[in-house]
Amino acid sequence: MFDLPSYVEKVTQLKKQNPKCLTNNFLNYEELKALSQKEETGFLYNQNAAVIFDNDNGVNRVYFNLLSLQTAGSLKELLDLGNFAKPYIIDCLGKEVFLEELKSTFENNGIKLYTKMNRWRAAKLNGLENFKQTDNMLPAQIGNIGEIVKLLNDTFDPYVSHLPTEEKLKNLIENTLVFCMKENNKIIAAFCFEKFANESFYVYQIAVDKNFRGHGVGKEIVHYALSNYQNKKIYTSWVEHNNISSQNLHKDVGFIKDGLSDYVFIYK
Repeated sequence: MFDLPSYVEKVTQLKKQNPKCLTNNFLNYEELKALSQKEETGFLYNQNAAVIFDNDNGVNRVYFNLLSLQTAGSLKELLDLGNFAKPYIIDCLGKEVFLEELKSTFENNGIKLYTKMNRWRAAKLNGLENFKQTDNMLPAQIGNIGEIVKLLNDTFDPYVSHLPTEEKLKNLIENTLVFCMKENNKIIAAFCFEKFANESFYVYQIAVDKNFRGHGVGKEIVHYALSNYQNKKIYTSWVEHNNISSQNLHKDVGFIKDGLSDYVFIYK
């Protein structure tokens, strides 16, 4: 836990010194309030930087406010003072030109690039006209939570993917935002949405059991899940820059890269 007013005061001071100070913290006040009340969070600051540490489902993530690129050493100082277990994972959003400059500065301070993500978006879905649902495709049930969590953990790197807790997954299932495919009564693929207030949908996770990859299962689960929520305002997804199969799945239904990137940094 940390004192939210103290954090807000420090960030305000940094912005007065430099209105264009750097941050990877785009949480609104209510989200910050909830974060400050979590047990496994912390807040440190110095003259040029403020850092929130958050244990996110077992991964120690960092949200920073930094006066400027030239003061990146102050961020490193706070990371070394943090009492959470390393490594620290730092997601930074922006255009690639800026993120490459940030990467150069960070790496000079021991903060290394782990991977890159690209944002993909679609305002209209394609290729769902001929989709036919089969009996092995169905909305997930509460009793599937353990099996889906295992599939997600077996599929994704937790440093890159913000994997859902069982509580969050339960909430998504209760709102009919998780779909799955079964083979011999075993879940072999899962698709998780998140829904936002303006009728936009975020493709949260697409997972296929490693024993069923390369056989069209990924395409089937994508088409099935999206067919349940067609004609929405916009669809958004994040795809790792070197995941060609996932990129092809997104292209197949009308997603394109929109130019926003997420550079995932690691500090050990």
